[in-house]
Amino acid sequence: MGKRLENKRRKRLEIITNALRLFQERGYEQVSTADIATASHIAKKTFYQYFPTKDAVVFDREGALLAQLVAFLQTRPDPVWPAYVAWVRRWAQQDTHASVAHVLFANPELVRTTPALQTRLLVMWAGYERVLAQYLRRLDLCPDPVTAQLLAGRLVTVFRVAVDQNLAVTGVLDRLTPKTFPPVV
Repeated sequence: MGKRLENKRRKRLEIITNALRLFQERGYEQVSTADIATASHIAKKTFYQYFPTKDAVVFDREGALLAQLVAFLQTRPDPVWPAYVAWVRRWAQQDTHASVAHVLFANPELVRTTPALQTRLLVMWAGYERVLAQYLRRLDLCPDPVTAQLLAGRLVTVFRVAVDQNLAVTGVLDRLTPKTFPPVV
């Protein structure tokens, strides 16, 4: 990695660190992008070169899990659901994946306790479902768009409930039985 890219990476981390500190001290709603920029010794305009919105700082890692879910689908598991459950269990065994919320956010409690971030989280999950449904169809893992959307919603729900209920993802899987969560595909 070149020096310029390394400096940009360091500045990005500094902005995230300062923003999270300010959110902790004052509350998310009481912190502006100008406050974050000032704390990071950059212009407000420069802040927007790193992050399009204030909530993007909190959701900086949102694409990481989606990329892993897409990679799983690209293995073309058949049938999808049992292979997914096995994949999630393997995924959860990695030390860095002890908490789904920590994979997605540097400060999960901030997301759980801030209405604006809760709304943003719902938008994120909807985006995950849309992308996964597209992959399910593109890879011919579902026979039609409705089934693809249903299965994508189910795939996301495992992680969504883990975040919402502050559970390990395996704790969610352990509650799934054919009676409570019958197979779709």
